Parts: sequence; structure tokens; C-alpha cells
Amino acid sequence: EHPTDELLLVARRFADAAAIAVERAERLAAQAEAERLHQRLEASLLPRMRFADSTVDLHYRYRASERRMLIGGDFLGAVSFPGGGFTVIIGDVSGHGPDAAALGATLRTSWRVMALEGLTALEALRRLNQIVMADRFDDSEFATVAIVTVNAERSQAEVVLAGHHPPLLLTDEDVSEMSAPFGVPLGVFDQPTWETGVVELPDRWSIMLYTDGLIEGYAAPRGGARYGLRRLLRLLRAEGFHAHVSDEDLDHLLDQVKAANGGPFGDDVAVLTVSGQRLSLADQLASSPSLARQADERIVPHPQI
Repeated sequence: EHPTDELLLVARRFADAAAIAVERAERLAAQAEAERLHQRLEASLLPRMRFADSTVDLHYRYRASERRMLIGGDFLGAVSFPGGGFTVIIGDVSGHGPDAAALGATLRTSWRVMALEGLTALEALRRLNQIVMADRFDDSEFATVAIVTVNAERSQAEVVLAGHHPPLLLTDEDVSEMSAPFGVPLGVFDQPTWETGVVELPDRWSIMLYTDGLIEGYAAPRGGARYGLRRLLRLLRAEGFHAHVSDEDLDHLLDQVKAANGGPFGDDVAVLTVSGQRLSLADQLASSPSLARQADERIVPHPQI
């Protein structure tokens, strides 16, 4: 017995519905896979702080302004030297989205390679400027950068600013900006020059580097005045941020600034702190095997009489 026209129509509609359901399921699976790969790519671009120096505490926080992205144009990094010193960087690429994130990741990785090769902050900035000029997606794109290099004794910091806010020095007594000459951002001129500022460090200290998203939110939920540096300094003093900063301290800081803004940050925010204290020669040798080996090699035994 042949199927009736009604049965054929029902079967055809069922087949069409099944095909649509299969196509929709395949599309959703493809979207889920694309989202998973996107998240893995973003996660691979997030900074990984492998800081091999037990005499320094390093903490950082990163908040991207775009909810669909884990990262933005802000970047940061840290490198310890065999001789006992270390250097840290923080930067902010203009704009938002994947283009800014890609350039920020390129600058972070390039700087790390340069620091490991022993380039000074000024030498690294000149090369980073060339990278911005060559790799940016738009001729108007630029990046601000702050680099701090601390000596093996932990007694002195060299600060270089390329259009970036000065880092903050937190001591047992106060919180203040670290004084340094203000230079132009990366990507503005073909052959810019920068200068180094030297800051003496007390016995105990913390250095805080941050991007402008931390202070460019609103001071109150209904808008109006920006949060600004003065409010940030008052908050750090009132909350007892001194010569040692913890992960919990940074979380509390971001929560306070976010609450003042009345919601999520309007710009990417990165904060990095390093805390330490002055080291004696014995402490330096204990913390740096390579430095200890160099000292041993320089010891010449006295001849027997």
C-alpha cells in the first residue's frame, strides 16, 4: 500500500525539521569550538610572571574593560637578572579590542627578550618604538610605557617614562610618585629620546606601577569628577598601603576604585607591585648563586709562608 499524500507531507516536514535541527546543532558546536579557541588564544596572551627572585614579592592584577575579552591593550612584565637586580615594565596601547591586545602582547614579549639579553631600559625603548611604528594596525596607534630597574642592593631604582604615569613608591612612612623625566610615548616620533630618573630606596619599600584605567574612572557612581591621582594616593594612605603589598591588598584596591566608579572599569586596568628591602652583601650572595660564584672566583688565596 502506497503512503498517502498526507503521510508524505508529514514525512517531508519531519525530515526538513530534522535537517534544520542538525544544522543548528552543528552551527552551535562550531560556535562553541570557536569560542573555546578564542579563549585559549587570549589566555596564551595573558602575562605569566615567572620571577625567580625570592627576595622580592611580586603581585599583579589585570582587568580588561571589554567583557567579552580576557585581555586588552595593557601589558606588564618582570625579569630578574643573574647578578641580583631586576626590572619591571607596564604599558598601555591606545585603543581597545584585539588589535590593541595583539600589539600589547608583542611589546611585552619583545621587551622580555631584550631584558634577558641585557639591554638597558633606554635601549629597549628605542627598539620597542620601532616595533610600534612597524607593527601597529593604525598610524594613530601609540603606547605608553614605564620601566623600573632596581639594583642588586635594592637601594636604588632607575625609572624611565615614555608617556606613562610615574610609578608610586610606598614606604613605612608615606606614598609618593617616583620622580623621573617625562618622555614621549612609543609610536609618536621615529627617533625619540628618553632620560632616566634615579630614585633612592629606603630600607623597606614597595613600588606600584599602574595604567591610567585605575584613575580615569569616576569618583562617584553618578559621574562628574574623575577619580584621579590625588584620590588614589589618599586611598592608599588611608587603607594602610605601605612597604609591603599583598594580593588581597590589590583586590581591595580595585574593589574600592570600582565601587567609586559605580560599576565596571571603563578602560583596561593593570596594576603591578614589587616589594623588597635593602640587602647586605651576604644577602645578595645568598639570593644570587651566579653572584656568589663570581665572588668566589675573585678570591685569591694568600701564599703559604
